[in-house]
Amino acid sequence: MIPFPDEAALPQPLQDELGKRRGLNVFRMLMHSPGVAPGFLAMTDALRFHNSLPADLMELAILRVGRRYGAVYETHHHERL
Repeated sequence: MIPFPDEAALPQPLQDELGKRRGLNVFRMLMHSPGVAPGFLAMTDALRFHNSLPADLMELAILRVGRRYGAVYETHHHERL
């Protein structure tokens, strides 16, 4: 098992970004790649918050893709929504 990186050792902007996303382990693991993290976070924020799909259709799309590719972790977190 790969441990989460030490959040205290991250640059302050990345610590701040993690603070906005508490409880989401996928973002904690992303911090193993601090050079990639800012762009990835910007992309996920654009997909999640700045799109033209209604929330219910976006969740259905996430579930469909997650099930198609066997992404149990992803579908688990979206099924309740």
